[in-house]
Amino acid sequence: MRSSRSQVVNTTGLKWLVMALSLRFNFAKRAFALPFFTVLEPSAKSTKKQGKRHKTTLDWSIQMVMQLVRWAPAVPFILVGDGGFACAKLAWTCFKNNIALVFRLKMNASIYALPGEVPPSKRGRKPKKGIGLISFKKMLKMEDLAWKEVEIPGYDGKRKKNEG
Repeated sequence: MRSSRSQVVNTTGLKWLVMALSLRFNFAKRAFALPFFTVLEPSAKSTKKQGKRHKTTLDWSIQMVMQLVRWAPAVPFILVGDGGFACAKLAWTCFKNNIALVFRLKMNASIYALPGEVPPSKRGRKPKKGIGLISFKKMLKMEDLAWKEVEIPGYDGKRKKNEG
């Protein structure tokens, strides 16, 4: 059923958060994503109706990462997500648990170092971020920054050159 100007149709949908394992089989030219861990994310409206606290996608992601670490503490993982997973809390959780996190950032993103140690005698709130780091736009204009060209296999089997 579709909405129109005269009639608006609302439906309740399901939102699933899925972790998948990327595997390459001998018989195939490309890698396959095999889902192994899924979470159904209830909407804010339904959690409010149940009298529960609403969890965002990032909250669920952090919980899934912690569960993954509990299941396989010695296995190195690379977590890949889109720009919606560009969150300091998720990045810090992955960093503490030796998980590599790959996500897309905007060119004008503000990036900060981790906050330094605060002496116990210092009063007030502890800092949440450190000094500002160089933005991606400024990095592109830097002449002395060493860029390395790498080849990445594409879905079509052809290798593509990228600078990184």
